[in-house]
Amino acid sequence: MNWIAPWITPACDMGSQAPCFAKAFRTEKPVASAVLRMTAMGVYDAAINGKPVTDTVLNPGWTTYQKRLQVQTWDVTDHIGAENELTVTVGKGWYRSPLIRHWGGTIQTERMKLPAAITAELTLTYQDGTRDVILTDESWTASEGVVRFSELYDGEVVDATFVPAEKPNAVLYDGPTDTLIPHEGAPICEHERIRAARVFTTPRERTSSTSARRSPASSKLPWTPMPVMWWMFPSPRSWTSRVTSTPRITVTPSAGIITPAARAIRSTRPA
Repeated sequence: MNWIAPWITPACDMGSQAPCFAKAFRTEKPVASAVLRMTAMGVYDAAINGKPVTDTVLNPGWTTYQKRLQVQTWDVTDHIGAENELTVTVGKGWYRSPLIRHWGGTIQTERMKLPAAITAELTLTYQDGTRDVILTDESWTASEGVVRFSELYDGEVVDATFVPAEKPNAVLYDGPTDTLIPHEGAPICEHERIRAARVFTTPRERTSSTSARRSPASSKLPWTPMPVMWWMFPSPRSWTSRVTSTPRITVTPSAGIITPAARAIRSTRPA
């Protein structure tokens, strides 16, 4: 895939936080079309002027990253105004989280040490036929964001009141280019949102909640390959899943991170 946009990463290690990359830009002429192409080392949420560029989540999706990393293309013409800001929040996702099936392996262990990084290309075509191309570079900022913790299995911690003290510039990163391919996987979309039935404070003064829905206890489900859970059970032909609370994996939209109901799922050999 022909790709020229550099990779960028935060200037300092942010640990398990989900950094927020940002680029402000202006348009001086009427825009005929705007197309954003991008991918990330992790899973990302992108927005222009606060409006998400897509209703899909967990992009760029799960692939064998050492062989293929998908690049998404979004039509963002309706997002563009005179004054604009493109923001991208990046969580660890499959790329940099511990993966159960890969425990003890060297590929994922080494990938977990890598930083969050993105590469992006925004092409603005004006009504007079001229074009501007905005690439990821050192003019972007990469700061802490409201997602204070982000991980594939352990979900995320969001502090909506957090405001970064500074927004340092991003730095260039030697990310993968020879493995980039156009997106070919099925989209992952948010299915529904379930409000908490009750919010309460525990004796240890921790805020908790209970779900508004419960499935029948000990309901057995047939094996169905799932994009998130398939690697959790090493022998799908001989294992089933017993669901004790909810059979869902909840996708939280704020940073495209998974909060696993898998904690409520235990694998059992059929009797």
